[in-house]
Amino acid sequence: MFIEDATSGKRAGVNSENQLSVRAYAEPYETLRGMDDGRAWTMVIDAVDPTAADDLFVYLKNDSSTEDLVVTSIDIGTTVTGALKLVGVTGTASGGTAQTPQSLRIASSAVAPVTAQTGVDITGLTETLKHAYILPANDGRSVLHKPVVISNAQAVALRWVAATGILSGTITFYMR
Repeated sequence: MFIEDATSGKRAGVNSENQLSVRAYAEPYETLRGMDDGRAWTMVIDAVDPTAADDLFVYLKNDSSTEDLVVTSIDIGTTVTGALKLVGVTGTASGGTAQTPQSLRIASSAVAPVTAQTGVDITGLTETLKHAYILPANDGRSVLHKPVVISNAQAVALRWVAATGILSGTITFYMR
């Protein structure tokens, strides 16, 4: 039996272990989601300077009643070495500035169903899941490339452990 391309008639290659030879390319899911319907976003963190050690400086809440929010990457640069902690939170965030995440599809007008803030000391929150991820800021970079799922009506915050340092970066996410 042979596997042939329907249009060219070319046969598929098989190696000595009977494995099909294929070529493929991979795209991160948020890229595909952004290309398809504009429902992947990035939130910018622009030169936030937390006022003290252990301040919350980013807040992100899933406001959707039907979809999960999936954070696919957190990429933050800092002016000093320190650590970031991603924590689950409840309560009403205050003290930050409202942020509007932008769709990864430039032409999209899709609005992210989230409440997002950045600020030097976001308050009004209680940690429910402490230190879910510790992101070491070695050489001024903190990067998370593991998905974090935020269910509807749930929220997370980023805590800066050091007492000094200016933080800038992005959080990329999509809805599923």
